[in-house]
Amino acid sequence: MKATTEKYYPSNVPDTPAGLIQYLYDELWRISTAINAAPAAVSVEQAGAAAPVAPGGIESRLFEGTIPYYDLPGGGWVTNLGEWVVPADGIYQFTTSIKVQPFGGGNKDYSIVLRVYVNDVQIQSGGSTGDDAHPHYAVLANAAQLLSNDRVRTTLTIDHDNFTGDGIYDAVMSITSAVLT
Repeated sequence: MKATTEKYYPSNVPDTPAGLIQYLYDELWRISTAINAAPAAVSVEQAGAAAPVAPGGIESRLFEGTIPYYDLPGGGWVTNLGEWVVPADGIYQFTTSIKVQPFGGGNKDYSIVLRVYVNDVQIQSGGSTGDDAHPHYAVLANAAQLLSNDRVRTTLTIDHDNFTGDGIYDAVMSITSAVLT
């Protein structure tokens, strides 16, 4: 059975400047291999979900009530809250993407903001702005040092000056890890 985490141990730094560039490439490759080799986390998707649209925007949690594709042993997806409890100290890589369907007749701008929180503290946000007759996309990719029992969640805010109702979206979040010792 394959382990759920790949151990990463840094190699010795070279003694000469000429060897440093190759060393850095090799180390970055080893780190990315450790992160991607065996997911030690969770993957969830929401398709056709609704989020409130209003002037000023209303921040709403993503993935509430969603059952993950996988939640590897040791992790703790909390379905009713749409958040993941970190199983062990380590560096975790998050990727969250969203597509908000068009909901207007055009010529009206609106914005979406996607956020990632750890223990109710925002660690990243991003979004897009444009015409309400076109879909909007946002992708967040980041890595963070997390501790056992930290809680990770994502939110969406849709701000439209002239519309109140629901915006339909599709969202995906995956978290993988590399345990550094």
